[in-house]
Amino acid sequence: MFPKTYRKEISEYFPALEKGFDSLVSFEIIKRYLWDENGPVNYELGLKHVPSQQLPNLYIVTDGILLAPRKKMIEWSYFHGKNPYRFIIDKRTAVDIDDGLDLAVARAWLDMDESVSQIVPYSVDEEY
Repeated sequence: MFPKTYRKEISEYFPALEKGFDSLVSFEIIKRYLWDENGPVNYELGLKHVPSQQLPNLYIVTDGILLAPRKKMIEWSYFHGKNPYRFIIDKRTAVDIDDGLDLAVARAWLDMDESVSQIVPYSVDEEY
């Protein structure tokens, strides 16, 4: 994540706490056809089948940022509570680099977007 994303999340964190959320977690929205051992989970086969864009939102925790009061993290023995504010990030920001393919994808996205490839990655003073 770039510093501008951290700044945006932090700026939304305290208002989220005031609204009753107990923490803030970064999420990516997905709209995919999912199955389990019994068949479709989030759509119907046949005439009721809908385009993927019409599926309900599902959320992937990206672990990009997890914010909560320190005392609460200790109490929960976890990084966030049961009522986190969902800070939605885009697919590129959500890339979790776990292996060489993930790294190649992240590098390709950086190389494709000239506005991103020109950013000094660890600068905290610049606005993007």
